[in-house]
Amino acid sequence: MQALYDATDPRTHVFDGGEARASGVEAGLVDDYATGFAATGGSVRGATVDSARLSALRAAGDVRACSGRTRSDSTSAQLNVYLSSCNTNRLLAVIGGGTGVVGTIAGILAPTGLRAAAAGALAGVLAVAGAFLGVCAAKGRGTVIHNIPPSTITWCNSQ
Repeated sequence: MQALYDATDPRTHVFDGGEARASGVEAGLVDDYATGFAATGGSVRGATVDSARLSALRAAGDVRACSGRTRSDSTSAQLNVYLSSCNTNRLLAVIGGGTGVVGTIAGILAPTGLRAAAAGALAGVLAVAGAFLGVCAAKGRGTVIHNIPPSTITWCNSQ
């Protein structure tokens, strides 16, 4: 996960898949991450974006109708990941989609500013137990996902 985040420039919002592969990341994971990252509006070079999945992810969240914010912060006890309603809907679409879930979720989480290790752990938790996110997203205002690192203790609520 660190190599994917190292290949992502948060200032320009550009992901370089060639750099990630040169660091040893498997090509399929690079492409899954690139697809999730592109769905958040990021630019991708040196990776293959799954156009069908990208269309589905973009349809899950019309940017003009987004509510809430996308960022992260932490306290001494917990990690907080804020996702706009659009990015929450994209996560829900990925979780229901089957293959490439963890890599795509990590790409969607990239714009939050979350550290790679935390994003990787959270992506794994969401891939396995992501159904709870739908309950938190029900109000349509975006979600806040909380985690007590380094555990898998995770919960969410609406923004």
